[in-house]
Amino acid sequence: MEMLEQHGKKYFMSNKLCKQSFLKLIRPGYLNKIHGPCLSDANDIYDIANCLKCDKWISQAVPWINRPRSSWLSSEIISKITKSGVLFVPIGFKGSKHEDLEWRISFSVAEKMLILSYNHTQLLCYALLKIVLKEIIYVDEGLKGLLCSYYIKTLMFCIFDDSGPTIWKPDNMIRCLKACLQRLIYCVEYSTLLHYFIPDFNFFEVCVRTELGKKGKNDQPADELISTRN
Repeated sequence: MEMLEQHGKKYFMSNKLCKQSFLKLIRPGYLNKIHGPCLSDANDIYDIANCLKCDKWISQAVPWINRPRSSWLSSEIISKITKSGVLFVPIGFKGSKHEDLEWRISFSVAEKMLILSYNHTQLLCYALLKIVLKEIIYVDEGLKGLLCSYYIKTLMFCIFDDSGPTIWKPDNMIRCLKACLQRLIYCVEYSTLLHYFIPDFNFFEVCVRTELGKKGKNDQPADELISTRN
């Protein structure tokens, strides 16, 4: 009951109370603080997230199963993904009035299966985009906080759905990478990056506009902010 919070006649499992309860169960000196959805040590070396597992594929993601896509995913992989269910991570939407009660839906198990289905060229493109993120975007004060690795992963999933597997070949590497960068710039410029499994949710609708506003960059197109960097 110590993880539940009462609102009227209903009880809700609080992500905040859950993390506090888990922290009490950990051996003293090992993990001693709450860091986002995780329990962490004093030096921020270890992060452990205690999640709730749902064995069923949630209704919000059912349209993904039969969504039009290229042939990069076999019916066997799709079936395996849907049978894996989802995780509920103990963290709410920042700024929400119910932030301590909300849980984030995680498709991390499904995403791991998708990445394992990449071919060599797809893996290279993904790795190069992460290098761009780390070596260019993260170190630039005008861009820092605008993007994260999860957005890159989502972008790649969407591109693979839209493109035929025949173009992802080693001799087509440069063309594929340029297409990924152009798609990234387009997403930032128009503040549109839809969640891969739940496309009703747009990551960029709030996040990118908020970050650009903080940096005073609203008058400069986002594609220029990225493309003009060395």
